[in-house]
Amino acid sequence: MGLPRGASRAFSSYLDLKWVAPAWEYVNPVDDAKADQILVDNGFKPRSQVQEEAGYNAEETDAQIADDRRREESLDLNLGPRAPEAAAPDAPAQDPTTDAKPANPETPTP
Repeated sequence: MGLPRGASRAFSSYLDLKWVAPAWEYVNPVDDAKADQILVDNGFKPRSQVQEEAGYNAEETDAQIADDRRREESLDLNLGPRAPEAAAPDAPAQDPTTDAKPANPETPTP
């Protein structure tokens, strides 16, 4: 039994598919979301992978987020957290060797 006409061309289009196994569901989805955020923020996992594991198309999701943010700005809305903006170039950098906490005058120092 042969392949139907055009099947060889159609078959090659299936080779470009990316299959992602669905993520396991756990007891506490909030902890899972926080874990994914930590992995993404520290560069151990791409955002697009988190989106794909949740069953979303990363390009479509990012486009929708960008559209929503443009709409929020046009309506002067301030919804949800945003990524921190880069520090101004003339802002002094904090020395990591100094303690950022103010000294407590009531606590004796050794």
